[in-house]
Amino acid sequence: MFRQRAKVQPSLQPHPNSEREKNSREGTDLEDEARRKHTDSRSPSSNTETRTTVVLESAQNKGGEVAHETRVRQICSELEAASAKTQQTKEKVAAVLDSSPLKSLEQRWQEFQDAFDAMNRKMVENIARSLQRHAVHVDANANDDPKIPSLSQADIIHDIAQGIHTGMYKSVSMLTGAGVSVASGIPDFRSPGGMYDTLRPELLTANAKERKAMKLDPTTVVSWGLFQENPLPYLELRRPFILGVAKEEWKMTLAHYFQKALHDHAILNMVYTQNIDGLDQQAGIPQTKIINVHGTMAEAQCEFCATMEDQKTFVNKVKMNVRDIYGQNPGAPKKSTPILCSHCKKPGVKQRTVLYGRTLPPEFYESQKQDLPQTDLLIVAGTSLTVAPACDLPYNVGASTKRVLINREKAGQGMLDLRNRPGSRDYFLHGDCDDIFLKLLEALGWLSDIPLGKLCDNSKRLVVEHLKRRAMPRRTGGPDT
Repeated sequence: MFRQRAKVQPSLQPHPNSEREKNSREGTDLEDEARRKHTDSRSPSSNTETRTTVVLESAQNKGGEVAHETRVRQICSELEAASAKTQQTKEKVAAVLDSSPLKSLEQRWQEFQDAFDAMNRKMVENIARSLQRHAVHVDANANDDPKIPSLSQADIIHDIAQGIHTGMYKSVSMLTGAGVSVASGIPDFRSPGGMYDTLRPELLTANAKERKAMKLDPTTVVSWGLFQENPLPYLELRRPFILGVAKEEWKMTLAHYFQKALHDHAILNMVYTQNIDGLDQQAGIPQTKIINVHGTMAEAQCEFCATMEDQKTFVNKVKMNVRDIYGQNPGAPKKSTPILCSHCKKPGVKQRTVLYGRTLPPEFYESQKQDLPQTDLLIVAGTSLTVAPACDLPYNVGASTKRVLINREKAGQGMLDLRNRPGSRDYFLHGDCDDIFLKLLEALGWLSDIPLGKLCDNSKRLVVEHLKRRAMPRRTGGPDT
């Protein structure tokens, strides 16, 4: 990465430029030292792998209470991905260092080293916690016994409904992800074909360096690092989402209504949503019952001084100040201008959502201490359980809390027992969230209370078709009838 220079040999005779040569030698020595440090730390994976091995061996020696092998492999896979991403980051930083003024080289490199070491320590600590606290303990004799059949989905739904009716589950909490909003048609960000996958940095108001960073890592567009330097790419990307949420362009799904039904029956403890679409509030759930883990589009705030701004005023400024890179609004301005805070006058006003590199709202951590221990039944819906720290929520509930995963695919393997065995504390209901919640609502006898006019089109259609099928007379007779 660095080009090797020959050291300047000291002159034996006094010279008018001797002081300048001395400075040149000192500058060269500083560069050489920085290069050596850079070269010595170019391979973080070996360091990390050594520490990880120590943690794994330590965990294995503690009474055999080790996480499931699947979870260990998953953690190692996550660690390898993190190490690869760290290597990319180091290469970017090295490129910056190559072009940096000599006087700031040592300072910049030291800051990077400190941040890198802190990240490694945190990674190893997370692995240790996962191994020691999140191990799944199941009956070893029941692992592969074909004589113990798994419960059917109908059995599980009946069991959940029965538990609610009998008062076994008096306090129900929910952890939701993007899957509960899919039916509403809200744009997806992370999946193939989503907004990150199709991001075109060349359309955004940014310089060449910023566009290159977004091309290398699309999540840069929603990072604090970029926003504090240039908030326009973020606002341009989010423009249709901001205006759409303000107009309630997207309606609630059956998953959101199920949460409202729990509240109406006085058994909803808390909703922990990773979504920012505001559909939980639209469903009529009180804000006191909602923890917006990653923030919400329903409120505006200055990212610099945390001053809350009027939401309607913010939406109007988005219309007037931010250009439309999607070509959907001919009346949008041709050039974007920042939205200034009414208090600090800095260009930091945006929706109250959490940028990459920022901390989660304190109420998320406070609620885990105050509200989560009261939970009898935790329903995890529409999430892959891969985004920390929300993914730890199912493992922070009480030991007797029933846990139900509703998702298109399994998640949390190695930490949740997803075999649907009788007597297990964990259940897995496989399928689309709306399909499963429709069956739960019917089993609970709450189907007739659904406000069809407030549902999104896909959810409404699902309910209407279900009611039609249920109303049709059943055919009787032989196979020829």
